[in-house]
Amino acid sequence: AAASDAATRVGEGLELFDKGKKVAALDKFMEALELGPNNEEKKAALYNAACCYASFEQSEDAVDALREALDCGLRYSTILADADLATLRGTAEFAALKAEVVEGGNADGGSFRRDLKLINEARSPFRPVRGFLYVALGLAAFLSTLFTLPRLGAALSGEEGVTLLGVLQNLGINVAGLTAIFFLWRRDQEGEAKEVDTLTVEETLSRLPVAVGSGGSNERIVQLCDLRSNARPVVLAGSDKSVRAAVAAAGKYKAKLEERGLVLVPFVIGSSTALEEQQRKGFGAKAKKLTERVAPEDRPAARTEAELAEAAAAAAKDGGAGGGADDDFDAKVAAAAARAKLQASRRFRADPPAASLSEWERFVEELQSSTDGVGRGDDCFLVLRLDGRLRASGKGMPDWERLIEDVPKSTELVSKLES
Repeated sequence: AAASDAATRVGEGLELFDKGKKVAALDKFMEALELGPNNEEKKAALYNAACCYASFEQSEDAVDALREALDCGLRYSTILADADLATLRGTAEFAALKAEVVEGGNADGGSFRRDLKLINEARSPFRPVRGFLYVALGLAAFLSTLFTLPRLGAALSGEEGVTLLGVLQNLGINVAGLTAIFFLWRRDQEGEAKEVDTLTVEETLSRLPVAVGSGGSNERIVQLCDLRSNARPVVLAGSDKSVRAAVAAAGKYKAKLEERGLVLVPFVIGSSTALEEQQRKGFGAKAKKLTERVAPEDRPAARTEAELAEAAAAAAKDGGAGGGADDDFDAKVAAAAARAKLQASRRFRADPPAASLSEWERFVEELQSSTDGVGRGDDCFLVLRLDGRLRASGKGMPDWERLIEDVPKSTELVSKLES
């Protein structure tokens, strides 16, 4: 009976949460935890309590609840995908939890680290075979070395029939073999660790939200993984000036970039801090205002086109009252052209929503620390394949001409195989 009571409390809490009554919802989830819930009920209560704590900006309590939920079997990918935890994912407390998960500690819920390893093994199917060969050959070389040592002693003592030169040659071969095998094994292990780090970046990035559309009713919030098979995101992270310049430079090659499914995702480093500062001052920064800050050369143009479409549509509706059939036709043509430009703009870029800027900030910091030659605060970029795998990353902003040469068109066979 106690377990069913716990399930009832969780259900009541979810109803209250959906109605925006999060304090009352949290009370229900905590009551459920006191009623001896089974593992699934406990996991649900803890996870939803974490969502409540995240909405209250109580990061430590939220992460503690998530850590317990992971111990109950919660999948880490669920945490990455939930919009209710978007603000939490940009905090230092969540970064510590993620480190535990990636390192395979007690908070991995038995899933995320294992998933990464499975994906890694699928990409490198012969690594286990190489590992077996390293062990077998290393053991053979080690045993041969052990058998050689008594012969070395005999050669040094002058025993007849044992030449010192021959023994030293055998010993040198065995030691060299052991050294080479250890070097190859160590390099393979470092390669695996680097690939897992890359997979972690890819998986984290795939769950980050972006806003696609022209704003208003046309704007949708999706995760980057939703763009797989259709787009190759190009993340541009840096100072306001650098990102603006990169977006402006990309505009010169817009048609070619669109042919290759390359979608710009500009992010100004420090924009989450700017948002928090404005909110502390009571200005209540809007998502639209923050996204406009990224690259005003591009964003105002889209806004002007939207106004043009509305004005043209209005003119088309009122055409009979003014200039007649010609004006009506011209208005309709202008409206259609404006809508076409808007649609192209939506394919060309996607912006991090204001509510997730801190989450993006945290990701960029991790990207900077994991990319060779990139320091904290440096401009950096990242290009994904159609299947979500990392194509390229580096310091500064991408060379658009070179990128166009390297990336095939979306209609080519190579691209279809990539997706």
